[in-house]
Amino acid sequence: MQADREEKLKEIAAQRVRVSALVAQDPEISGGERQKQMRLDGHLKHLEWLKIQADINDPLIKKRFEDGEGIHSISAG
Repeated sequence: MQADREEKLKEIAAQRVRVSALVAQDPEISGGERQKQMRLDGHLKHLEWLKIQADINDPLIKKRFEDGEGIHSISAG
């Protein structure tokens, strides 16, 4: 479980680099502003998915969720 979490954290770091590069990129290179925004939205959605996958393998988060504390912390934050 820990190895998978570490792999996801590496993927998160790489995805953040991709997002930063795309934000800085000229829209003309991306095929226009609309195309750039669509690509950016896709990258951000994938980044959020990776964060969830990494959290699934975090023993502390898993324990809080199993203890019923995970739902309360989500609604409060």
